[in-house]
This record gives sequence, structure tokens and C-alpha cells, in this order.
Amino acid sequence: MRRRDLKFFSILLFSAALFLPVSVSGQEKDSSLDTQIKEVEKAIKAGKEQSRHLKQQADNLKSALSKAGRDRIQIANSVQSLEQRLSKLETEIDDLNGAEKEKRQLLESRRGQFANVLMALQRISRLPPEAVIAYPAGAEDLIRTAILLKSAVPQIEGQAARLREDLIALAATRDLIANRKS
Repeated sequence: MRRRDLKFFSILLFSAALFLPVSVSGQEKDSSLDTQIKEVEKAIKAGKEQSRHLKQQADNLKSALSKAGRDRIQIANSVQSLEQRLSKLETEIDDLNGAEKEKRQLLESRRGQFANVLMALQRISRLPPEAVIAYPAGAEDLIRTAILLKSAVPQIEGQAARLREDLIALAATRDLIANRKS
């Protein structure tokens, strides 16, 4: 029996020798596989973190782009409003320049009339009252001149007042033009 035990023992030893390297090798493979699994899990976790970070950046960029679009629309509306206001001001300035030109033309047309009336009044004012009696024209002409002067003086005063108003309006128009341009 001893031989048989020896044979059994040798088979057992041989089997152990065969299977022992396999189990040690299997343990190494299990350890290597665990390491690889941990690395893959780590890479998946890092990928998820990077994906979350990139999604956050994409959301931020999308928000900034949306805000930039709204700002651009607001700026365009402001520019359009300012252009309309500028157009109105230019039209107003053109109208004021036209009014100024009309007032100048009116003053130019009246200038001749005022010059003639002023010269006539200066000639009459140079004559002292005593000299009116010795005036070469007859008494009828003196009476007519007095009547004409009596009726002309209020008209001249009215025209002078209108002239004063026109000059004031012209100055105001020029001021308005200067204010609108600035």
C-alpha cells in the first residue's frame, strides 16, 4: 500500500504542480483585470466630469450669444431712433433756414421803402417851424404834407414795430438753428 500511496502522492503532487501555476497566474490576471477595470471606471468618471464641464461651457456660451443678440437688437433700435431724430432735426433746421431766408428777403424788400421814408423825414426835420412858413411850396402843399405825415407816422411806427419783431424773430431763428446743430 505504500506504493499505492506513493503513486497517489505523486499524482497529487503532479496535479498540484500543474494547477498551482494556473491559480497563481489566474490571481495575477484577476489583479490585472481589477486594475484595468478601475482605470476604465476612472476614465469614465473623468469623461463624465469633462462632459459636464463642456456642457456648462456650452450653456455659458449659448447664454452669452443670446445676450449679444439682444444687445445687438437694442443697439440697432437705438441707432434707428437716433437716425430718425437726426432726420427730424435736419428737416427742422432746413425749415428754420428757409424761414430765415424769407425774413431776410422781406427785410431787404422793405429796406428801400424805409430808406426813402427816412430820407423824407430827415429833410422835413431839418426845416425849423419858422421856415415852414417861408417854404417855397404853397400853403396847400404844406397842409397836404402835414396830413400825409400825420397819417404816415403811425404806419411808419407800425412798420418799425414789425421790423423790430422780424429782427427779433430772425435772431431767435438763428439761435434755434445754432441750438439744433449742437
